[in-house]
Amino acid sequence: MIPGSHFIGDQFTEILKSRIQAPDMAAQWGVDRTDLPAVPIDIRPGDLLVFNNYLKHAAFNGGNNRRVLLLNFSRHYTEEHMDELHQYVGTFAPYWVEELHGEAVLHDAGPERMRHLRQIQENQGHLPALARAARAAALNV
Repeated sequence: MIPGSHFIGDQFTEILKSRIQAPDMAAQWGVDRTDLPAVPIDIRPGDLLVFNNYLKHAAFNGGNNRRVLLLNFSRHYTEEHMDELHQYVGTFAPYWVEELHGEAVLHDAGPERMRHLRQIQENQGHLPALARAARAAALNV
């Protein structure tokens, strides 16, 4: 993980965010993304790791046998902070995510669960286009 990379609006974070997904990152920075100065976190099966979703992180050389349960929590956004919600939702686009809540989450969601999911559901309309653009850029399409 890259310490300090989770501060929204911070100059370092914004430069990192704009360049970290670039296909020519080695040409831009002179290092491959696997060689970025970062802090490794040694975890073992059964460990729990919790961090801010904005924190730049990766799992290199993890292999295909990794299993991950990913839970994202966000606050309820007030009307004056809806731009922050749209920005938060957009952070999932580089991972080609087009919808934040899968069918399994929504299928049996009663009114109590939907109360917590509704705001994201109503404010993720821009995500599919962002995800498709990220996919196209990553695949050089």
